[in-house]
Amino acid sequence: MKTYARMEGDTVAEIILPVVDENDQEIPIELRFHPDIVATLVDVTSVAGIEQGWTYSNGTFSAPAPVDPDPVPQVVSMRQARLALLNDNLLQSVNDAIANMPGTEGDEARVEWQFSSTVERNWPLVLALAPTLNISDAQLDSLFIAAAKL
Repeated sequence: MKTYARMEGDTVAEIILPVVDENDQEIPIELRFHPDIVATLVDVTSVAGIEQGWTYSNGTFSAPAPVDPDPVPQVVSMRQARLALLNDNLLQSVNDAIANMPGTEGDEARVEWQFSSTVERNWPLVLALAPTLNISDAQLDSLFIAAAKL
């Protein structure tokens, strides 16, 4: 009995399992589709574990790349950012670092921190504060992921 992959371009759109009649005989694939339906089918009977979403190229099936379950958001609300910092015991350190920034740069940072409604992952203030607070890129990403869930 044969199993087929119905292809859309180079991607598996669905897996078509064998169908048998009342005599336990496999119904040929050609009889299972309306004659006007044009479908690209690939015999995958001997391919273990193939699923919808796999790709097919040069006679080889490949699983899709794993999807990051928690992509790093590029923007969070200021409320979310402050709550994430609070949860990681970093809010006071950030407030102190911004309060102690000198000159015009410090004034601009304080205005942005007090009056912005969002925080961007690649915002110059965020990028400037991270090393000051010994926050790595991975920790910063984790903060943004956590913030987006709040």
